Amino acid sequence: MLVAIVALVSVLSNACGPYPPSVADRSDVDALPIETRSLHARRLRDDDLPSLARLVNLELLDFTAGFARNDLTTGFEPRRAAITDRGLAKLAALELPSLRTLHLSYCEEITDVGMADVARMQQLERLSLRATSIGDEGLRALVRLENLRHLDLAECAAVTDRGLEILARKSNWEALFVRSCPNVTEAAIERLQAELPDCFVN
Repeated sequence: MLVAIVALVSVLSNACGPYPPSVADRSDVDALPIETRSLHARRLRDDDLPSLARLVNLELLDFTAGFARNDLTTGFEPRRAAITDRGLAKLAALELPSLRTLHLSYCEEITDVGMADVARMQQLERLSLRATSIGDEGLRALVRLENLRHLDLAECAAVTDRGLEILARKSNWEALFVRSCPNVTEAAIERLQAELPDCFVN
């Protein structure tokens, strides 16, 4: 039985690939090999973001907030992401030509202001803004990202039906996640799907 479990873990690990390394500050980033392709950076503060510049092979950058526990005797506690709109400006200033996926889910300090800087990262193909503070105005900047195909806006309370009208102006979407936005109506979702028949809208 144990052998079978070990074999299953091995298969899953090979299929999913190694879990991205996690960094908390500049020294952690400096210790990474230049070949690093994915990174979990929830604790990385705005002023430390320029240290990512040497990771020119970076394809996925994940700032998603979440839960963690200090030891096995305690329950899970929320862990806020450190990045803010100011950090997005620093990130957009870097030359990261391979960066295709950016996760900012549950980053409470990300607002419409930061979307102008995200729009400077024209290489992005996938962007997650789930449960952030962005609203309809921020979407005006995002539709200028020509290569962006996948956008997650689930749980964004400031996104409304008007925001979906803005998204419809861009025709090359492949997947849009908007259904769980509390101020988006089912009628608006149906209209968006009709206008973007080749896009998965949920």
